Amino acid sequence: MAGFPLDTFVVIDMPLEVERHVRQIRQRYGSARQFLPVEVTIAGSSGVGVFAAEQDAEAALDIVNGIAASTGAFAVEFQDVRRFPGSSVFYFALKDANRVILLHERLVRAGLLFNASPYPFSPHLTIDAFDEPTPELERELLSLPVPRGRHFLESLSVYSLKGWDCRLVRSFRFGRASS
Repeated sequence: MAGFPLDTFVVIDMPLEVERHVRQIRQRYGSARQFLPVEVTIAGSSGVGVFAAEQDAEAALDIVNGIAASTGAFAVEFQDVRRFPGSSVFYFALKDANRVILLHERLVRAGLLFNASPYPFSPHLTIDAFDEPTPELERELLSLPVPRGRHFLESLSVYSLKGWDCRLVRSFRFGRASS
């Protein structure tokens, strides 16, 4: 596999119960995102950007596999619905994002090449983005039910994206479970 010709992201896969919850919301609002993966992006949209096209894709994927294998599966909890300031993106905020931040930092320090991102790393699960939401829609979205309880995260995936066409490149299981 040569380089990364398309925008390629590294994400943490969400468990089925969270995936269903978010897909139902996206479907209710007729979102174009309803067919995109339900995930927390750790490389691609904030912090570091997508993979740089010129690096060897197989070597990069081997590094991601090594990081996943040496990362214990862990649980997260969601806090509430928020909107990024100055944007139309609504998301579920994490109660404690430390494990996700550490995973992002490991990718950054692993010698992989990424394009620049204009945004600082902010771990979140995107619900949807809306073109100029009305105040009523914003209130409705901010009051959406949040997936309750602890949600066990077991894998990373790498996706390539062109427009709304999202393709799984590869998935990697986390190593042994940890707290």
